[in-house]
Amino acid sequence: MLFRRAFFIPYIYLESLSFNMRSFVFILFLLSIVSCSLAIKIKTGDQAYELKRYPLAVDLLKQEYNSAKSAEEKLQLTDKLVKSYIKLNQYSAAYDWAKERSKFAADPTTLYDFAYQAKAVDSFDIAIRAFNTLYQDSKDRKYILEINLCKDLKDYKPSDKEVGIENLSINSASSDYAPILFENEYLVYVSDKESIVGSSIDPGTGRPHSDLYISNEEGNYAYPFSTTLNSEQSEGPVCFNETNDIVYFTRCESLAERNAYCRIYQSSRFNGEWSEAVPIMFFEEWTNVGHPAYLVSDSTLIFAVYTPDNGHDLYYSQKGERNWDEATKLPDFINSEASEMFPVIQEDTLYFSSNKRPGYGGLDIYKTYINASGSWEEPIALKPPINSGADDFSFSKYINEYDTSKSIAYFSSNRVGGKGLDDIYAYSEKTIITEDKDLDENIEDFRVNLAVRITDMQGETLPGVDVNVKGTRTTENYNTNDRGFFVTEISERESITISATKKDYFVESKTAIIESPSYYGKDTTIQINMRLEALEIGKEIVLEDIYYDLDKWDIRDDAKPSLNELINLLNENPNLSIQINAHTDCRSNDDYNLELSNKRATSARDYLINNNIASDRLTAQGFGETNPRNPCICNECSEDEHQENRRTSFTITAQ
Repeated sequence: MLFRRAFFIPYIYLESLSFNMRSFVFILFLLSIVSCSLAIKIKTGDQAYELKRYPLAVDLLKQEYNSAKSAEEKLQLTDKLVKSYIKLNQYSAAYDWAKERSKFAADPTTLYDFAYQAKAVDSFDIAIRAFNTLYQDSKDRKYILEINLCKDLKDYKPSDKEVGIENLSINSASSDYAPILFENEYLVYVSDKESIVGSSIDPGTGRPHSDLYISNEEGNYAYPFSTTLNSEQSEGPVCFNETNDIVYFTRCESLAERNAYCRIYQSSRFNGEWSEAVPIMFFEEWTNVGHPAYLVSDSTLIFAVYTPDNGHDLYYSQKGERNWDEATKLPDFINSEASEMFPVIQEDTLYFSSNKRPGYGGLDIYKTYINASGSWEEPIALKPPINSGADDFSFSKYINEYDTSKSIAYFSSNRVGGKGLDDIYAYSEKTIITEDKDLDENIEDFRVNLAVRITDMQGETLPGVDVNVKGTRTTENYNTNDRGFFVTEISERESITISATKKDYFVESKTAIIESPSYYGKDTTIQINMRLEALEIGKEIVLEDIYYDLDKWDIRDDAKPSLNELINLLNENPNLSIQINAHTDCRSNDDYNLELSNKRATSARDYLINNNIASDRLTAQGFGETNPRNPCICNECSEDEHQENRRTSFTITAQ
């Protein structure tokens, strides 16, 4: 059986969506197909369209249009052609047929849809004329807003602070989209380029099924993300937990003879390998759910759901002790009568896409955030060049780790000038640093507040946390209230470092960028969420990715990043003393394993000392094979189980 995989997402265009929405989008009811067992012979364009066989529908509808006699028949055929091309993500062809359709219909709805198709191909003057006609006929001021949005797109010029937009090298002629940062140096994204698993083609699009890929942060190369997670089904947008060892992603699979349904799956990483994915059942299996985003501060998933009554809306669920709570719909001022999808979480800011009107294009990117009272703010649309006349979605923004005056955002779009059906773009900007005297002369009278919320790793609020806020010119100290919050007006205009300290917890630090008030254009609150991990004397903490050559104890280059993280931890927590532990697997004899583990523990300790950690804070101990994490029978242990036992760790001995 073949499955439709439009633009990944396991979600596809339903007839209930407005025609300008696009095939790739959240689609619930990824359906397709006609299996051979059904033995359906498709004879008309309408049959092909209803069965989601859009390439075939286009061919048949064109033939029927050429032989059609009446204007009414041609109107129906052009309407299906426009919708078919949108579902194939071919907006130029959709616009051409929208122009043809306008010859046979002059109603406001058709003209409104035509204007949006004009915007999708950057024909802003044509769109403005259409909106002006609609305004003159109705005097509805929403069309004035539409005209102004078109002018924003048409007249956009980069500001001094914008470095620019880059179409990444990983983009192909297919659909590449939904990038998310992984381990602070990689991008994981979705593509329906040549299939990784199998060679089946979706008859609904004529393209392969979508899979997950991984790239470096610059987008210079791409490889399959995981042979465990990529399947013959359709995989889509992902998110990760804070430690990057749990992944949540969308998969659409066949649960009926002709329909495929989308669900969120979860997988855990162990020794570098992802486990078999299992679905999270928020709803009955025939409800389409996907596009997960993880809100770290509250252990919450936000995701898109399709229901026949409401279309696509955003829901959330919090992680309980054993299971996820019942899914709850986000407020109505976030969800609209249109479709909301592609959520991405950055700290407490939620980015998502909606095709509500008025708007810049088909799908526009919006953002909202959790304010100091714990409530969501009214969403606002991002400005050009992020939003365009086409579909823009899956936006995520990151601060440059090495130069905090710069930030980079990744997003997906099918705008004019791309390499394929959908492309991944990087958008860079930098903070413009001006002299104090210039600030005094030009600054607008807006307030910039800093709101910090601190919880433990389980999401419980932490009162009485000492917080140090250090900028380039000032340093201030604060204390969280009984709800784990503090809010203050901030005068810094560059980067600040926020350090949170509480007895019996590790110190946590974050860096934030504070723009000039004139940048925000209104009173603004910068939201920062921090999670503190409890200190436990004697608890083993395994250092990941520390490996040694056979019968060696030298620190290899690939082990240094993990040890460098430990160095940072010790520098941030100067009162900690630790013991470095080394363990072997059960192979070789006891005395050899004990001696080898002692040498490896000592080697790790020496590395820390050579990097300016005081020797009196460090001890080293080898345990050989005496303390396995996995008590398997030695000659029956798998290689993964041996690796689990062959580890380097540390324990806190004093604080």
